[in-house]
Order: sequence, then C-alpha cells, then structure tokens
Amino acid sequence: MARKFLMANEGAPYRDLDPNNPCYAFRKQPYFFYGTLMDPATLARVLGRPDQPVLRPAKVIGYRCMMWGPYPALIDDRSGATVHGVVYEIQSPEEVKLLEAYETRRAT
Repeated sequence: MARKFLMANEGAPYRDLDPNNPCYAFRKQPYFFYGTLMDPATLARVLGRPDQPVLRPAKVIGYRCMMWGPYPALIDDRSGATVHGVVYEIQSPEEVKLLEAYETRRAT
C-alpha cells in the first residue's frame, strides 16, 4: 500500500526512482500493517532488529480485508469499511528491502 501512495505522490514508479538523486533521498515514512506483521516480535525478526519496533494502533477507512489464498489483502470498499492494524515508521531503505523480500517469499 505504501508503494501505491508513493507512486501517486511522486508520479513515477517506485523502483524507477534514482537513489542518487537528492530529490528521491530516503525519508522515514509510515507503513500500515494489518496481518502477521502486526506482531512486534514477527516484525522485529523480519527487520533483523534486536529490539521490538514501536507500533501504533491505526485504521484505514474505505478498504476491507479479504483472503487472497492464504493471505489477507486489502481491497477498495465504497461503503466506508474500516481495517484496523498498526503503523510502523520505516527507518531505512534496508528495512524497505527486507519487508519486500518477506512479502515476496510469502506470496510465492
């Protein structure tokens, strides 16, 4: 979901951003989790952190959660449905890569 927002905000596909261009320097940003990554111990393991990350309760309005095979997925919901989860502030580009790798492994 964060990638979707980045694409809308930046006007360019996420992977096409040049990391050497100062306009696209990494900025800490919130990521919304609504599945297994809501568990601080799981997120710490995925990110390779020795401590548990700080998670804040959050909700997304206008989406609902459905199972896509064995995994939960958010889909648009015009009825104003709410999905409850947590927000974590991504600390580095490495954390982004670790999360992408985790989600890719789960989806294959």
